[in-house]
Amino acid sequence: MELASTTATPKWLAKLAGSELEFSDAMGLLTAYSLADSLGAGSYSMHSVLHRWSRSLSLDAEAASLRYISVCALGKVAPSEEDEEYWKLDRRLLQHVLHSSDEVLMSQVMTEQEVAPWMMHGIGALLQRQGKLDEAERMLQRALAGYEKALGPNHTSTLDTVNNLGLLYRDQGKPDEA
Repeated sequence: MELASTTATPKWLAKLAGSELEFSDAMGLLTAYSLADSLGAGSYSMHSVLHRWSRSLSLDAEAASLRYISVCALGKVAPSEEDEEYWKLDRRLLQHVLHSSDEVLMSQVMTEQEVAPWMMHGIGALLQRQGKLDEAERMLQRALAGYEKALGPNHTSTLDTVNNLGLLYRDQGKPDEA
């Protein structure tokens, strides 16, 4: 997983993500203790108790870094409609995306780190497909602001986000904004 250069990836995460053997060992241990389930093809589902417990362990500075990493990871893996069976991954990611798109959490992440616009665009598109239009609007607006700042108003990525926002406003019944 590539993260923006504005954050330091924790050593333990780099170790797990950088070695298939380390990752398999860690997931094998979590599976053995019924804290994760293997979904096949190298995909896992963590028990909700483990999610809550791991969030409670983080110290403030570390929690900010982990929030940033989670937003980056979600933006990286959010599928597009061109991906085969994208809806399956959409459904699996939805709860994580809803947590990450929380206004307070996103404000903290955005002030502490610069999140790449494509991450916000990916999360926004997933939320839009799942009918979470208000959350999708916030993500797409953040993506648009980031693209305009980084690439300018006429870049294709900026215009793609403008198009997606227009479609979202249409779906929300806001023809003037669309």
